[in-house]
Amino acid sequence: MHKSFWIILALVFVLSSAGFVSSKLKLGGVSKAIKGSESVVLDLWLDEIPSTNAELFKTGDTTNLLVRNRPHGKLEILSSHCVPLSTDRFYLRRVSVPTQQAKEEAFQEPFLWQCRLTLRDPSALSTANGYLSQGNQLKIGSRIALEGVLYRVDGYIVNIKPEKV
Repeated sequence: MHKSFWIILALVFVLSSAGFVSSKLKLGGVSKAIKGSESVVLDLWLDEIPSTNAELFKTGDTTNLLVRNRPHGKLEILSSHCVPLSTDRFYLRRVSVPTQQAKEEAFQEPFLWQCRLTLRDPSALSTANGYLSQGNQLKIGSRIALEGVLYRVDGYIVNIKPEKV
């Protein structure tokens, strides 16, 4: 074999070993940022869910979370609270019509819901900048999507807190 092949192979081995040792000793920049893993509770706000089923989200079920359109994994639903969306509010915000006409049309589309969900993520990584989950940074205001057998809905993260054990 050529001498240059052995030199390149030795160089790859030395650099790989140095990276492995520095990560185990926590000398690398990425490992310094991660403080540990902990269970966090996410509060989500879902608005304008078009459905005839008021009980899409049941306590104790699991749902798939997508953050920035990247799959996150199954999370447990701790609580859910869904109420009918005021359809006159929907029409006033979406359509430029006079208020009285909007209120007359308000009951033509009665199947809109707004929900507040609480989910548990048992393995979020705690960092100096917040929480990481499956490579996604969890921040208040981040757009998310929930996907289940019967639904795919969009919403926002409105609160993140560590779960008290």
